[in-house]
Amino acid sequence: MSEPEPSQHELPAPLLASELSGRLPCVRCQYDLQGVSVLGVCPECGTPVRATILAVVDPLADELQPIRAPRLTALGLCLWVMSALAAALLMWALLLPVVLALWIDRPPSPVSPILPSVITALLGLSAIGSVALWRPQPALDRTTKISSFFATLTFAPLLYVVHDLLSRTREMKVRSIAEAWPQSAIEAIERPLAVLFLLIIILLARPVLRVLVARSLAIRTGRVDRQTVVAMAAALLTVLLGEILGRLATFDPNSALSDFLFQLGFVMIVGGLALFTLGLLGASIDALRVAQAILTPAPSLNQVLAPAPLKDRSA
Repeated sequence: MSEPEPSQHELPAPLLASELSGRLPCVRCQYDLQGVSVLGVCPECGTPVRATILAVVDPLADELQPIRAPRLTALGLCLWVMSALAAALLMWALLLPVVLALWIDRPPSPVSPILPSVITALLGLSAIGSVALWRPQPALDRTTKISSFFATLTFAPLLYVVHDLLSRTREMKVRSIAEAWPQSAIEAIERPLAVLFLLIIILLARPVLRVLVARSLAIRTGRVDRQTVVAMAAALLTVLLGEILGRLATFDPNSALSDFLFQLGFVMIVGGLALFTLGLLGASIDALRVAQAILTPAPSLNQVLAPAPLKDRSA
């Protein structure tokens, strides 16, 4: 795919006679363009300097609303994502024994009784971190602020459902894939509810996350994936669909179709949860990069560019 011509985004006339006074790596080869004219090209790869400026430096950086509490916002963002990642990894300590037991046709190994409480506590820390996303900068539209607030509120029912569900899962004696679907009405409701609450949280938090990511230079150089939240939402929808297929199979568990639905639903649940965990890992890496950008704001054009020296008119 061809690159857009820099001429499509013309710089103000006074800046066209300027040269770079600060360090600015070329967007393609990372060559230091300090001292090169704005009208010139990279000496190493020939990429127009204006293309690098437009790719790396935000021309409106001086006008961006400042982060109200950079340290707290960066800490809250990392706590929100990384605590959820730790909870997801520990969740696999409950799920893997069940999967392995089905694979080798043996009873699942016992799980520590404190594990559900630890996972719930980690999700509580994630809820605390999400408070930093309520209003990280003054100029946020009302919808974004409200959605961030309700994302935190959704943690309350999630914590209750997850702790109760994991406590029951720890005691499950699964001998076949069909028995992986609980028979009690409470458990049948809690499992899809937990997934639904997670889906609601990440979708409600997405608008403010896009605001924070947009501040980062990383998104302008391809180091942060814009679709991380979308991919995680798709993984959770896969889990929900697997739950529905397995639940449909319970109406006639002895038929050949039901056996197929049980198998397919189980694979979709395990696969969806695995993809969601990988998404949390990627989101944690992105959170560190965005947090670094929050703590170190992007330079403005006024900081990077210096007026070119005036020519001696007497010459």
